[in-house]
Amino acid sequence: MKKAFICAVFALLALASCKKDLSSNVSEQGPSLLSTTVLESSPGMPTPQAGNGDQIVRIDITGQQFLNPCTGGTLTALSGILQFNIAPDGFTIRSTVNSRLVMQDDNATIYRGVFVETFEQKGSIAQGILHDTLRFILNSQSGGKPIHLHSVLHITVNANGDLTAMVEKFSLDCD
Repeated sequence: MKKAFICAVFALLALASCKKDLSSNVSEQGPSLLSTTVLESSPGMPTPQAGNGDQIVRIDITGQQFLNPCTGGTLTALSGILQFNIAPDGFTIRSTVNSRLVMQDDNATIYRGVFVETFEQKGSIAQGILHDTLRFILNSQSGGKPIHLHSVLHITVNANGDLTAMVEKFSLDCD
């Protein structure tokens, strides 16, 4: 359970808090928040909502750097927008992240792919259900090795606080 949970948390934190390469004397800036309609920064505007009441947050990650889990090298996002659909509903929290990415590795190999995550928590951590799935797929059209990361975590805790179900699956394929 620790491995899958740590990987899921690492992936979320890595995607949300990456830093730009400062070697070209460019001032550091974090990912920018984007509006749902025109994809531009909109300070002071209320968080956009989908028709179902979900709050939508879009984050431009262009220029952000990530650790390549297969080589240990660096992947730089040439383009990509993370879209979070967040639905707090009493004792239920849902979040969906769906992103299309174009990335480049240290050898200038270009990758295209997706990052998709669904998270749901019903009840509390001490009494409820937590479910998280993660899929990160990057494929190269120029001979680079693909990166396929998949993770599933499901935990159920009953009213007495007893763990009644746990599923954890994690796979990383670099071939």
